[in-house]
Amino acid sequence: MAQDIAGSVKTLFRQIEAINAFSQTRFGILAVDFLCYGQVYTLMFFALRPFVKNREGNFDNKIKAVFSVGVLILCVGMARLTQDNPGRNQQAVIAEAVFQIVIDVVVVALQFGVMEQARLTSHVETMRELVHQQRVQYEASKESAQIINEKYHDLKHLIKSFRGTVPQEQLDQLKNSIAAYERPANSGNEVLDVLLAEKIGVCQQRNIVLTCSLGRTDFSFVEELDLYSLFQNALSNAINAVSALPQDAERFISLSAARDGNMLTIHMENPCGEDISFVDGLPQTKNDPNWHGFGMKSMNRIAEKYNGMLTAEQRGRMFFLDILLLAPDEKQG
Repeated sequence: MAQDIAGSVKTLFRQIEAINAFSQTRFGILAVDFLCYGQVYTLMFFALRPFVKNREGNFDNKIKAVFSVGVLILCVGMARLTQDNPGRNQQAVIAEAVFQIVIDVVVVALQFGVMEQARLTSHVETMRELVHQQRVQYEASKESAQIINEKYHDLKHLIKSFRGTVPQEQLDQLKNSIAAYERPANSGNEVLDVLLAEKIGVCQQRNIVLTCSLGRTDFSFVEELDLYSLFQNALSNAINAVSALPQDAERFISLSAARDGNMLTIHMENPCGEDISFVDGLPQTKNDPNWHGFGMKSMNRIAEKYNGMLTAEQRGRMFFLDILLLAPDEKQG
């Protein structure tokens, strides 16, 4: 299409007598071609560059491929129909060239419209897959929470029954061995406690200090899956960021939540080693190209679901995340 537009522009320029005469010379041919084709290509490069940076994303869809072939056939057909004809007058040539440029621009816009529609469709499918995976993880965590609690309480009672028959030193060793299964967080939400316990274990393995200040915050108005997704994505992103820091750097994550009336606020902060790229106010991660930024988009969607908002910012080498959720019932009242 760029070539077709440039050819039509060249046709218009050659309607100027001086340029037409100049283009008949050996140097003039190169100069006019450079002026028309070079400038049109450059203009279209900068105009369309934001849409074609991700080449893989532009060629992974059959609809776009079929559309591109159709555009190629259209260009070839138009080129054949609009070959120079000595019988045409100048007004007809100008009108035909202008019309061809307009048609080319419309087709380019339509093509990128198809690409944008395919991109949005792909994003929706990715979000659905992400939600599905999080639901599976949520159900697994919920089941694990029940099993762990049952086994933990059974073991505690079993240890108590050993008193007087087993040396105290061995009892203390048994208590220490099952202490890891005791929930280190007490959020009031069973599944959330299991998730936090899991993340605390990961942080201990990676030499990261995870501080949770949740108290007995009332999360009751938030669906368990939404609550799980918020904390799962937030903590996973923070752990990945802090894990990339040198071992001698400060490696910590601070997480807190508070409820004030119908407002629930969640705050998290952690150090980061590199400058973070933000798109539409949301940070983009390079750690997982297959889920590029979708974790943050999922969190933002959940915040909007509860009439709240998500804000993220980097100040120096610190990353701050704040989430505000509003309780629907109290808000309506």
